[in-house]
Amino acid sequence: MTKAACADRVSKLTPPRLTGPVVVAISFVAMLAWTWFKWPDPLIDFGRELYLAWQVAQGKTLYRDVEHFNGPLSVYFNALLFRLFGASIQTLAYANILIAGAIVSFIYAIVRKAADDITATACGITFVALFACVQFVDTGNYNLITPYSHEVTHGMLLALAAMWCVVRLYETHKLRFALTSGALLGLAWLTKLEIFLAAAAAVGVGLLLSKPVAQTFLSVSSVGGAKSETQTGMSVPPSFQSTLLTMGAMLVVIAVAFLLLLTQLSAGDALRGVMGSAYYLTDSGLTSLPFYRRIAGIDAIAQNAAVAVVSAAAIALLLGMRYLMELPATRGKNPRPSIIIAIVLPPAVAFSVGPWFPWHLALRSLPLVIVVLLIIESVRIRRGGASVSSLTRLMFLVFSLALLAKIILAVQLQHYGFALAMPATLAVVATLVRRPISGSDAISPSMYSGRASRNSVSSVSLWFKLSWFGLSVVATFIAVHLSFYHRRFADKPVHIAAGPNAFFASAGTTGQPSRGESLAALLEQVEARVASAATLAVVPEGAMINFLTGRSNPTPFITLQPPEYLMFGGERITRAYQQSPPDFVVINLTVDPAEYGSAGFDVDYGKTLADWIKQHYTPVWRDGPAGRLVLLRRTVS
Repeated sequence: MTKAACADRVSKLTPPRLTGPVVVAISFVAMLAWTWFKWPDPLIDFGRELYLAWQVAQGKTLYRDVEHFNGPLSVYFNALLFRLFGASIQTLAYANILIAGAIVSFIYAIVRKAADDITATACGITFVALFACVQFVDTGNYNLITPYSHEVTHGMLLALAAMWCVVRLYETHKLRFALTSGALLGLAWLTKLEIFLAAAAAVGVGLLLSKPVAQTFLSVSSVGGAKSETQTGMSVPPSFQSTLLTMGAMLVVIAVAFLLLLTQLSAGDALRGVMGSAYYLTDSGLTSLPFYRRIAGIDAIAQNAAVAVVSAAAIALLLGMRYLMELPATRGKNPRPSIIIAIVLPPAVAFSVGPWFPWHLALRSLPLVIVVLLIIESVRIRRGGASVSSLTRLMFLVFSLALLAKIILAVQLQHYGFALAMPATLAVVATLVRRPISGSDAISPSMYSGRASRNSVSSVSLWFKLSWFGLSVVATFIAVHLSFYHRRFADKPVHIAAGPNAFFASAGTTGQPSRGESLAALLEQVEARVASAATLAVVPEGAMINFLTGRSNPTPFITLQPPEYLMFGGERITRAYQQSPPDFVVINLTVDPAEYGSAGFDVDYGKTLADWIKQHYTPVWRDGPAGRLVLLRRTVS
């Protein structure tokens, strides 16, 4: 068979270009319909996101009138949306659906460049099914539609866009892509530190794969640039210009943000704002809180490391089984039995182990797996030269590994993992699904002659089928988690608020109302007892109440958990409440600061303010005998 005929045979295996995006889009729509407005948590985190944007949209100044510990970009962007389309939950949800759509589009484009259409489709479906809009823990908001922090949502989009610009830089050699990548990195700096650092590491690796580093690492000739575009799959753009433009654009964006903040703030506050969470990195008390130690897994290093080793062995077993499933095709034997086994085995095993299996521990080995994949990809590049595909894979792996740093020994799909573990999970999905022969890879010359040609082409035609083992594993993993969501969180019968602020919440157990039920009862009481012009504070957390009732907090401090006390200072917070006392206070006992190592807001870290509230406020309503939410009115002296 001729080379042209072989290439034609391979090309026929590739589905139409639009098939993958359409399948991913349909999956996204289906997931949105299933989870429609069941995304927010009634009282935790997301209310802060709404409140900050609402207050800034009304003219208050971030970092002065309302405090914040991340960069300014997300709050001001959301405030702009509120000014244009009205301050409501729907405004942010619809905008975030579009942003999530943009994120999955970049994921699809990047994975397709790194692998093939089938792999990109699998990764896209995995993203929309497991990361975009479902819930796996009791606290909501760990999704991209109503996130606990919009800096995560916006930062992820900017990071992926920056990496895509580096890919386009290598494809086109147009330096405007370096400029754009730098500007996007600058904007990412104004969101969340961990997202920026991961994006900067990935973009940095992309820029380093050019002269002069590429001359050493990739064995590029010093005369004439690269080996040749036909040998390496790409030619190398000038690194000095691209690096200079990228860094320059990034610094310009950050400087402009500082100057804009300086028009409303002092130099110190403007610097604190543009630094975001990086400003507080030197606070050892903050970084040593039990919550962050548990999130990173360093509270039980030996135990978490052992779980990671078992998880790594399981992933290695899956990759080995995929190889075994492919052996019949590679040896010219009938592959049908192995195809059937490949499709049936993963769901059969998942069904046999049942719900008792600790699925939440399955991804603990992601850092180790990504390191191994990075080493393999680096060796491939050094031996065979760099291509646009290999560059894209390397950048995405670096991005994945850097994002895992915050949860390094406690990687999980839920909680922060919806963002931090997402790229690494997709990298493993791509490894399981990616065909050994794709449109971007070379076809061996041994495929062009005699019997070897017929067997090889036959094998190529079966690679598409044999990737079904990886697809079956991925589909089973998705099905297990969506089944868990269906059992635990899909049913949310409690209606909260009305109109553009309406959403659904879970019901409580017998004798114990849920946060949603407590919130619904409180909203009625606030409307009946609190004048529309009155001020209201919720301690230690619950800015959703402020937003839904339209009653603002007269102080800059809306969340009074241990991290905020450490960042902003307990004395400063207490003084602000004493100088600008709210007309009403809600004590929110549905949130437990024990995860931060606290015995309670009124017991240790917030005792001074709690005692002051007890002296100057009188309870007027409580949510049932337990009093999970207590409404207090200021005593007139």
